[in-house]
Amino acid sequence: MLYCKTSTFIRKHWLGQYSLIRSFWLNTILLAWFTPLVALTLLSSNTWHVRPRVTSVAFVVIFLTVFPLLLWGMGGTARAGKLYREKGGRKIWPMAAMLATMLLLIDSFYFFLGTRGILIEHVRMGFTGKYGPPASVSVIKNGTELQLAGTLQDGSAEAFAVAINNAPFVTAIALDSKGGLLQEATLLAKSISQHGLDTYVGRECSSACTFVFLAGRHRCLAQGARIGFHAASYMHDLSRRTFENIATFQRDQYLKAGLAEPFVSEIMETPNSRVWYPSRKELLEARVTTQDCP
Repeated sequence: MLYCKTSTFIRKHWLGQYSLIRSFWLNTILLAWFTPLVALTLLSSNTWHVRPRVTSVAFVVIFLTVFPLLLWGMGGTARAGKLYREKGGRKIWPMAAMLATMLLLIDSFYFFLGTRGILIEHVRMGFTGKYGPPASVSVIKNGTELQLAGTLQDGSAEAFAVAINNAPFVTAIALDSKGGLLQEATLLAKSISQHGLDTYVGRECSSACTFVFLAGRHRCLAQGARIGFHAASYMHDLSRRTFENIATFQRDQYLKAGLAEPFVSEIMETPNSRVWYPSRKELLEARVTTQDCP
């Protein structure tokens, strides 16, 4: 019965059998555009800690329905507008409704075109259950140090937990990563802080890796090594709101770590397409590295 009612509703709107007001505001704006946007925002915030694979499948499904829904909304609104004019209604309202829906369609097209990399990541997670191989974590220096190398993908924090549970005498972790998932970096940072470990960069620690580095009690940088910063981009998100939230989160985390305000502002002004590598002097003055490091 519910299926029949739904099919009837879809068909009636498409044929323009609802009023212009209902076709435009309820069926097109609310159902075809606003509801998917809200769904994406809720999935992006993931306050229920839904498994990444489930979230990615939901993203892909919503992505595939957005444009058909908008086209369905536009078609029904156009037919409703035609009937509205035939009944003596003012021509301006159907024209305004169609202009608005066209702008929504164009805006959605350009937005999704710019986030196609996000969709690829979600498709990969949906089909394989992972975004990519997690960073490797190994025990070095006779069990006193861990080495984390590679991209911070799903499972990196879990690999760290397994490694440190099997190495009770570890006091530091050496990092070699160009970044990855912010969620994994946050989990790693929390674990490193809880264990009171020192952090050390032998070659490079950039992007999300910097959150892990800053969780160290003592934070050291080898000669010739570098630390890179840029504004974060939440790569597994399709809502504009979360891009804003992630910037606020990033700034707050850097400030909580004790970094100087001007230094944090410089990070936030560096686009995700570039990496800023401060000098050793700048890192020390901004309190990224600690005084007791060589």
